[in-house]
This record gives sequence, structure tokens and C-alpha cells, in this order.
Amino acid sequence: MKTRLKELTGRSNGMEYEQRKRKLKEYIRGWIGYYHLANMKRLLLETDEWLRRRIRMCIWKSWKSP
Repeated sequence: MKTRLKELTGRSNGMEYEQRKRKLKEYIRGWIGYYHLANMKRLLLETDEWLRRRIRMCIWKSWKSP
């Protein structure tokens, strides 16, 4: 999962913020839907923190670009 999220949140993939947000939403919703029976609250909280940091990195990178 983290490998795919790294691909989607990479700074140099050239996606716009809205497109990146849509693809992340689709991927995460599908992943959670597939594993909905498992008890994975801790995993989701850790992944959420990590993913928010990656998204902030992308936003800051786009602000610094001319």
C-alpha cells in the first residue's frame, strides 16, 4: 500500500492537486473496502499521519514553484 501511495504522492509526477486528491481517494476507499472486516485502526492512523505529511510536502512544493 505504501509503495502505491508513494507513487501517487510523488512530487515529480506532474499531477495537479485535484487530480492527485481524486486518485488518492479512489485508491484508499478501495483498499479500505477490501479489508473492511479486519481490525486495522492502528494501521490506518499511522498511515493517515504519514500520508498527510506526504500531501503537505506536495502542496509546499507547488507553492514554491514559479
